[in-house]
Amino acid sequence: MTSIHRTVYPHFNSDQKIKAREMESYYSLTENELNYIKEHVRGDDLRLSFAVLLKVFQRFFYFPPLDAIPKNIIDHIRHQLPFASAKTAFHYEHESALHRHRQRIYEYLNVKQWGNNKASKHFATQSAYQAAQTMNQPADIINSVIESLRKDNYELPAFYQLSRLAKKIKLLVNRNIFNDIHKQLKSEQMEVMDDLLKLKTDHKKTGYNGLKQFPKKPTISNFKELIKHHDWLISLGNFEGYLSGISKIKLQQFSEQARSLDASDLKDLVPAKRYCLIIFLIAQSQCRAKDALATTFCKTMAKMHKKSIEKLNEMQEKSSEKTLGLLNVFSDILVDCKEQKPDLSLLNSILNKIDSNGGAASLHEDCELAKAYNSKNHIPLLCEFYDKKRKTLFRLLETLHIKSTTQNDCLINAMEIILENEKTDSEFIEIKIDLSFTTRLWRKMIVRKDKEKIFIARKYLEMCVFSHLSDDLDSVDLFIEGAEEFADTRKELLDWSACLTMLDEHCKHVNIPNNAKEFVSLIKGNLISAANNVDEKYHDIEEFIIDNKGNPVLKKRGPKIRPPSATWLLKEIRQRMPERNIIDILCSTHHYTGWANVFGPISGSDPKIDNPIERYIFTNFAYGSCMGPEQAAQHIRSDITGHMLSWTNQRHVR
Repeated sequence: MTSIHRTVYPHFNSDQKIKAREMESYYSLTENELNYIKEHVRGDDLRLSFAVLLKVFQRFFYFPPLDAIPKNIIDHIRHQLPFASAKTAFHYEHESALHRHRQRIYEYLNVKQWGNNKASKHFATQSAYQAAQTMNQPADIINSVIESLRKDNYELPAFYQLSRLAKKIKLLVNRNIFNDIHKQLKSEQMEVMDDLLKLKTDHKKTGYNGLKQFPKKPTISNFKELIKHHDWLISLGNFEGYLSGISKIKLQQFSEQARSLDASDLKDLVPAKRYCLIIFLIAQSQCRAKDALATTFCKTMAKMHKKSIEKLNEMQEKSSEKTLGLLNVFSDILVDCKEQKPDLSLLNSILNKIDSNGGAASLHEDCELAKAYNSKNHIPLLCEFYDKKRKTLFRLLETLHIKSTTQNDCLINAMEIILENEKTDSEFIEIKIDLSFTTRLWRKMIVRKDKEKIFIARKYLEMCVFSHLSDDLDSVDLFIEGAEEFADTRKELLDWSACLTMLDEHCKHVNIPNNAKEFVSLIKGNLISAANNVDEKYHDIEEFIIDNKGNPVLKKRGPKIRPPSATWLLKEIRQRMPERNIIDILCSTHHYTGWANVFGPISGSDPKIDNPIERYIFTNFAYGSCMGPEQAAQHIRSDITGHMLSWTNQRHVR
């Protein structure tokens, strides 16, 4: 059964303490409810009991066991009843009175009773079936059913009934998915997958184990292995057509389940499920391999620009003396021009000064270098780093199928042009190209004019295109076919017709108008109100200034001054706080927050291992401290082995 802690199913914990705010919000009687109780219920004890049942049902949408209701809720409701005293008790002597009160609550709240007819079970089944089309975790399906039942004013059934329903529907939906895909598979595709589960003589592990491994760190040094891994995954086949009707969430959860299993575990499954889990894992691994290559591409370009900027800064520092020397020479020449008449002697004086400082050619070269160093243009320095990576970058570009998410295809066209001219040795090429996608600085470096002809500097064009491809992949203006992180985000958006059906409800929920004219008026009003508010408080805000040109500037805030009392408190806490070991801290925090309850089998069911909470705490300690399972097991005073910790991490941690 699914763990109740993973769901939103309302229930009381044995050690639960209801907070004052929650008590006030959910367990306070209204005037109408008080009048109803006074008019329809006789006897102080029965009135208190009815009031408690009413408020608990409003909160939970079902009747929990009477002994599970916390005492402080009963006391809170007792204080609200004018006719109740300290001796008024919450209890039912006869089952008939309890049954009668429950029926009255159903009628008063207009709630449809669970199990009274087939309609409630049919509605829950339909809700579960619809949720299972996009969800795979039983807890998620249960939560969806709970939301649907409460929205349509149905009483919630017992949790075990919801758990059984979710499990049954999930298995039915998944079985249909597996069978539909299995029917479409070809014999050669199944042979490829069967081969992955076989242990070959010259290998220590199966091909399936290689399929489960994540790609190496996406860096240029691992490029060859990343490409090799990508090409091997692509060679296994393209299964995208089989996955088109399956939700992204289900695909991710199926692939997680496949990753947690070994080749021997898969052999025990029925063929339809076995082949489908392998397909889901292959598809996800192919996406991640493309993401790793795209990340390598973006990181490489960013690193190249960073190195060239650093080199420019370094050269600027070194060239400061040379720049000062050039200014001194020019200053001496200007002094002569001011003091002497413009005749032959002045010309000779200027030429002598130029010759004595290295000659015109040397000074001109120094001037050109000074111009380059002080232009803040690092692009010419990219060439040194680009030449070493050019072959790799083109290999990446050929592997990744990059496309645009916008209607502007200028950059994509430029990419195709550099691919066509990859093997061209000429420094300048005579082609027509739209460079509107780039900046004026790049265009100045790329376009060269010779009389009436216009030439393109091939190397600068390549560096420009690669740089913009990297930037646009990061900004989602471009996408990669078959990737996950770099996928086309438009596919995640709802269809506009579907958005229109939800527009009124959404606008009402967020309190904005549902038409353009009123929405613009609202935004204008908010901006004017914010501007007026800033105008009023301008003199009191030290960080906010308006410069001479009228531009608003927000300064960085200074460090917050800590008062002496805070310093004293921190010192006292440190002195009084006892030392704790990590295991004690993990146990204590679980006791107060229940964090270890989130772990469990990837299927979503309750764990079947002994003392699961203890196992989860030890597993978190082993991996969170970076000791690893084997090393941690040696320091744990228990019968837990390293294999048990690694098994728990593989099967119960997502």
